[in-house]
Amino acid sequence: MIYVASPYTHEDPATMDHRYNDIAARCAGWAQQGWPVYSPIAHWHPIAKKWELPRDHKYWLFHNSEMIQLCREMWVVTTPGWKESEGMEADRKLARVYHKKVKVIHVP
Repeated sequence: MIYVASPYTHEDPATMDHRYNDIAARCAGWAQQGWPVYSPIAHWHPIAKKWELPRDHKYWLFHNSEMIQLCREMWVVTTPGWKESEGMEADRKLARVYHKKVKVIHVP
């Protein structure tokens, strides 16, 4: 399994929806190519939205840590906002702690 790290949290809910749609489409494409990917954004955004769960990285840190441990590697997706994302930085730190291979996926 590949953990897909991408930016999510933003003050504008429309930006968060856009980020969800973007990474969900990318994950669908990778799955069609046979890559076993897991994205916390693609998986949890609709659930968090419907049941009004917190959307900041601090709330999801434990869950993401557990998933990163289970995955064999992490893909860091360079969509707009990735350099500023506190959640992605936390995910990358966890990948280092758990000795996971990290691959940067450059996107236009």
